[in-house]
Amino acid sequence: MLKALGFLLAGLLLIGGGVAAWFQWEHMFWTALKGPTEVTLAELAKLEDPKQLPSEWIRVKCEKVVEANVVIKRSTDGAVLTKYLLVPVGDRWMIASVKERSGVSVIDGQLYNNNAFENQEAIAAIINKYPDLRGQIYPFQFHGEVDYRDNGLYIPVLAALIAGLGLTLGCMGIGGISLGLRDPATAQAAARADADRTIDRILHGKGTRG
Repeated sequence: MLKALGFLLAGLLLIGGGVAAWFQWEHMFWTALKGPTEVTLAELAKLEDPKQLPSEWIRVKCEKVVEANVVIKRSTDGAVLTKYLLVPVGDRWMIASVKERSGVSVIDGQLYNNNAFENQEAIAAIINKYPDLRGQIYPFQFHGEVDYRDNGLYIPVLAALIAGLGLTLGCMGIGGISLGLRDPATAQAAARADADRTIDRILHGKGTRG
C-alpha cells in the first residue's frame, strides 16, 4: 500500500511539473511558430531594456559586420561551435555570438547578457584584442548560437513526456491502492512475504559473514 501511495504521489508531482513546464515556457512555443521579429539597428540603438522588444526572438539585418576571430570550440575534438561578431549599433558596438556556419548579414537570436564562463572569456578576449572598443560596447549581447525554433517547438513535447510519465505512475499507484482496498488479505500476505524475504536476506547475510 505504501509503495502504491508513493507511485501516486510521484505521479501527481510529475503531472504538476509537466503542466508547470508548459505554462512557464509556452510563450517560446508560440514565438517559435510565429518566427523571429525583424528589428532595425536604429531601434536597437534606442533600446534601454531587451523587454521593450516586440519579441524575444528577433532578426537583425547588419549593414556592417566585423568578425572578431574569437570562437568557442568543442572540448572533445576542437570543432568550432560559436563565432563572435562585432556589429555597429549607433555609436557603439554590439557583441554577437552565432553558430559557426551562420551567415553574418542577417542574424537571428535573442538579446540578453550571458554570464557563462565561456562567453565571458570570449568577451574579455575580444576587448583585449580591440582595446579601442572599451567604453563603446553595446550594453546587451546578441545570442544566436542557440536554435530558438527547435527549443521552442520541443516545449510541448517535454511537458507531455513529464506529464505522461506522471500519469503512468499515478495509474500504477491507483491500481495498487485499489487492489489493497478490495482484497486486504492479499495485500497483507504480500506485505508479510516481503518482510519474510527481507528478514531471510538479513539472517542469511549474517550467517555467511559468520
